[in-house]
This record gives sequence, C-alpha cells and structure tokens, in this order.
Amino acid sequence: MLGGAAPYAAKPSFWSDQNDVKLQIAGLNAGCTQAVGRDGEKGRSHGYFAGPQLLAVDAMNDPRADMVGKRMMRPAFRPRPRRWPTTAPAWPR
Repeated sequence: MLGGAAPYAAKPSFWSDQNDVKLQIAGLNAGCTQAVGRDGEKGRSHGYFAGPQLLAVDAMNDPRADMVGKRMMRPAFRPRPRRWPTTAPAWPR
C-alpha cells in the first residue's frame, strides 16, 4: 500500500467466549515441529513453533499469552533461540 517491497502476509486471529472460558487463537500451526505449553489457573496456553519462529498461539483465559504471542509472530521479532525450551512439557491425559 505504501510502496514497500514486502508482500502482505496476514495472520488469522479470532476469539470466542464459551461460558467462563475465553479462547483466543492467532496464527496457523501448519508446519509445527514443536509445541510448548503452560498450565494456567483456568486452562492452558500453547505455542506452536517451527525452529525458532512462533507460528501460532492458543490461549484459554490467558490474554497476556495471546498478546505476547502476536508480538512474537511479527516479522520484525528476532528470537534468541537459546531461551526457547528444548522439549515440550508432558501433561497428564
């Protein structure tokens, strides 16, 4: 729109209130090679990675995880790979 050379690549995002659960999803996890999660007070938040790049974030009752995840998916974000977890936590099923 402003004459820049970079193509526009939209990241899908939506939210839904389901009774007492607020679900927020941003990005697409296609091509995901690693999932990292965090147990929250009322639910779980997950990040889906391919290498050092965050592809998507799913947040349940965790608006901060949604906001931070969206920022991490921006093209200008430069991750520090040594800070990423090397394995995803195992949750009891």
